[in-house]
Amino acid sequence: MKILIVDDEPIFRDLLMQVLQSDGYDDLQFAESGNQALDVISQSQAPFDCFFLDVNMGGMSGIDLCASIRNKPGYDKTPIVMVSSMTDRQYVDAAFDAGASDYINKPVDAMEVKARMRMVEALASERRQYSQISSQLTETEQAFGKTHGFEDADIIADSSFLIPSSSLENYVLRMGGVRLMTTVAVGFHVRNADDIFVHSSGLEFADTMAEVARSIGESLHGGLRVLSYFGSGNFCALVSRMARLDSDTLETDIGWKISQVAGLLSDDAALVPSVAVGAPKSSGLSLFRDPTAMLFAAMQSAQDAGTHRHEAIRIKGAIHVA
Repeated sequence: MKILIVDDEPIFRDLLMQVLQSDGYDDLQFAESGNQALDVISQSQAPFDCFFLDVNMGGMSGIDLCASIRNKPGYDKTPIVMVSSMTDRQYVDAAFDAGASDYINKPVDAMEVKARMRMVEALASERRQYSQISSQLTETEQAFGKTHGFEDADIIADSSFLIPSSSLENYVLRMGGVRLMTTVAVGFHVRNADDIFVHSSGLEFADTMAEVARSIGESLHGGLRVLSYFGSGNFCALVSRMARLDSDTLETDIGWKISQVAGLLSDDAALVPSVAVGAPKSSGLSLFRDPTAMLFAAMQSAQDAGTHRHEAIRIKGAIHVA
């Protein structure tokens, strides 16, 4: 794995190098500034597989560098880990808004870096797999099965609204009590995701879920903070509590947006995504509760809403027929 470390502190660069080398990563390059990093990237014959960027550097900040890397061809999904001694929420938010995959604090802990590298390896593997599939999309895919499993998370490779599900969980863990109190999780469940999966190729299914992500993101407007896909047709978003969302209204809006492109998704109306929206979930007041629990509670609420709504429609139809 080819890694670029960007930091204007030689001591930190050496420390991170030692941590990564002890974990078996030897293809390491360094830059002391954002501009130098961009030059290194442009001049490199082989693309980088991962970046570690210091947030607070002289000249171009790590956050601006992150955004610049994301705009470079071929680097829209490359893992970018931001590293900083600043824990203020505005820096964390700005990093994820710029396209960061993860965020760790200085002084770095060797075990934490190694844990983060497992996530990086998974993202890099998914990126390589998608690249290979995209270049080889032929009738072979139709004949020999799926690219992705139905339960696989993070299969969407071209949506600006999403971050990896593991990064969303990490984001929640780093929000802090005060920020958690101003945030709710909202779950979204594609009711007919299993049917869409069965009748689609792997890339077609991923493209359909990407369209769902776009519709969710646009419907949430300014209230959206981050959004992730967790597999099996389940999405979860972190939304400002001040947005005061109405689940029924949001579901209608998402459905309308999807209907505008339904013809591009499928000729069969039954395979156009139908999205259920759950009730907003908060972390609660307990200091000992795992804050990531609200993510899964929100997605469970969406699944329950999808089941109940489907059952209500079926019963209503049966009564009408009778």
